[in-house]
Amino acid sequence: LRGFPIFFKYHFGLMLYSTSIVLYVQIVKALSSRYNKINYYLLMTGYILIQSVIPFVVFTRFVGEDYGFPAGTSMGAEMVRFMMKMHSYFREKILYGLKEYYMEYATFSPSSRNTSGEVLEITIEDYITELKRYAYYFFCPSLIYRDSYPRLPKFRVWTFLSYLANLIFCIMFFYVFVMYVCEPYFSKTQIKNYYSLSHFINDCLHLSLPSSIFLMGSFFMLLHTWMNLWSEILRHGDRRFYEDWWNCTNFEQYYRKWNMVVHEWLYYYIYNDVRRFSLGKISRTVSSLVVFSISVVIHEIIIVMAIGFLYPILSLFFGGPGILFTYIKTTKKFYNVVFWLEMFIGPGIIVVLYLWEFNLREAFASIELVSPWHKYIPKILLMFKECYKMKLIEISNSSI
Repeated sequence: LRGFPIFFKYHFGLMLYSTSIVLYVQIVKALSSRYNKINYYLLMTGYILIQSVIPFVVFTRFVGEDYGFPAGTSMGAEMVRFMMKMHSYFREKILYGLKEYYMEYATFSPSSRNTSGEVLEITIEDYITELKRYAYYFFCPSLIYRDSYPRLPKFRVWTFLSYLANLIFCIMFFYVFVMYVCEPYFSKTQIKNYYSLSHFINDCLHLSLPSSIFLMGSFFMLLHTWMNLWSEILRHGDRRFYEDWWNCTNFEQYYRKWNMVVHEWLYYYIYNDVRRFSLGKISRTVSSLVVFSISVVIHEIIIVMAIGFLYPILSLFFGGPGILFTYIKTTKKFYNVVFWLEMFIGPGIIVVLYLWEFNLREAFASIELVSPWHKYIPKILLMFKECYKMKLIEISNSSI
């Protein structure tokens, strides 16, 4: 937890900065009223500049620094959340709050080429009112902006305490799980075994169950406990954070049901908007590929923030087999068993590859690199070069 003091400092600063999008919308509204038009290129240039400040600050301060896995993961996830929240607010306010300038797009239905789409009742009020709306939206567990949300009539203390207890026990569980299940196993492995396919298969099978438990524990802690905790604090009524993904028979269902919060944002603001702002000229297939590409980038950014270096194993799995599996749209109950086998094997392979890379980077720290470019190449690839192979085996033997 050594990185959390700096995390809270930057988190608070960027949280305040995210409210600049409210001021920007007010400026756009004032200028459009004065000149009776909107310059699209100036509008988007200003928006991109405002959005780019957050990743610039985070990357320059956190990437390459050893702040620890929890702080890095939290900063990466929060950076993405800030940008998604800002985009949602900006998009809804400009498209529907100033719909007289974008009526063609506001009334367009992405599901067809007609113009019978629903026009949302979203308005741009004075700055203080908009700031209050944005403040609630910023903390509520939703990435879809609305001027108002359904809310419960009262705060339920015991429900809040039960979710808080769940969160505390989840954190304790993860600590025990990593320290007593994962760490002891890999502290005993030797780099010389990384050249053996049988050892790779053995490691993947050994960590398949722990990795899957870790994945499901993360799901329970974040998408059930954390989301419901904040919903109870804010009396937020819409609590559809996930669906019955455990009953899925294919990965197309799984991507939709696992994380409804992110799925809805990608669906409404990427998939639908690619078709909306092209007025239906871009196909659904291309729109889906754009969604996958952005999703891969988002996940990779969080992973880079967490581990401190670029190692796109998750992107390769998610952007390769992950996309191909979506085209297998079986609905037979038997394939739920196949789905769970994939859910056990896939995380095991990914975790093994990441942990091998960690171990290899520690070993390479004591080896002089042949080329400066090798610093940026995954060490799991460099270990097969003859100039490094013997040295790595010597290090592995000396550590026994």
